[in-house]
Amino acid sequence: KCNLKKIDRLVLFAIKRIETKKGHDPYKHGLDLIKKAKSIARALNCPKNKIELIGCAAYLHDIGKSLIETGIVNKPSQLTFAEYKIIKRHVILGEKVVKPFNYLGSIIRHHHERFDGKGYPAGLKGKDIPLGSRIISLLDVYNAITHSRAYYPSRPKEFAINEIKRCANLPFDREY
Repeated sequence: KCNLKKIDRLVLFAIKRIETKKGHDPYKHGLDLIKKAKSIARALNCPKNKIELIGCAAYLHDIGKSLIETGIVNKPSQLTFAEYKIIKRHVILGEKVVKPFNYLGSIIRHHHERFDGKGYPAGLKGKDIPLGSRIISLLDVYNAITHSRAYYPSRPKEFAINEIKRCANLPFDREY
């Protein structure tokens, strides 16, 4: 059974932890994803408790970055190979932050897997990737394309949608 009160306490703890470590508002990205993730999960007829957990995981998907050096997380230019290796650890660190919530942790751990098996950390492929992770991955990329970064400008939502469709069955599940 899903204990949403426990999850609420976990979320409040996690938010406070990020706020303290990073000194800015790094979770706006997560807030952008909650409603969209829950909407997709609802459209896929997920049970109500899973919809809530997917929404919570969408909010916390990058929580592991709170345990990585701020200079790497907030670097205003493209990461070096060594920095990218460090940043990739955020999925494993994120899973540890949300223990003992195994389902939530699993979604967070696998949100950078790719449908073609070329993602990380485990190289999962296809339906072996938790549904919540697939939803968050899709939204994460959409959000990255449509929001400005220090090293590239935002693109229109039509561009993002076309790019995601073009990549169906590579990083993304064509069904969703």
